[in-house]
Amino acid sequence: MVTEFNWPEPSWLVDITDEQEKECSRVRWLLSMACLYYSQDGRPGSLAEAIGLTPNAFSIIKSRGRISPDTVIAIEKELGRDLFPREVFRPDLFVIPE
Repeated sequence: MVTEFNWPEPSWLVDITDEQEKECSRVRWLLSMACLYYSQDGRPGSLAEAIGLTPNAFSIIKSRGRISPDTVIAIEKELGRDLFPREVFRPDLFVIPE
């Protein structure tokens, strides 16, 4: 079980000053990483289909940088809690257990 979460952020993400834009960029980056973990080619469509979304719906989520609780739970189930816990995508809704 995950007890702490400390992914290193890329420097371009650290440099964003607007908090809302930073959060959207962080979610887009995490979704890209999740796609790469899911399949070697990193195609978003592969992960989208695995979690029950259409590639188009996944693309919309990624472009907006906002993700629903149901989607983060589906990603967590598909990729494993050790790699992509729900808290990393939505720290506003989910708290890392102590």
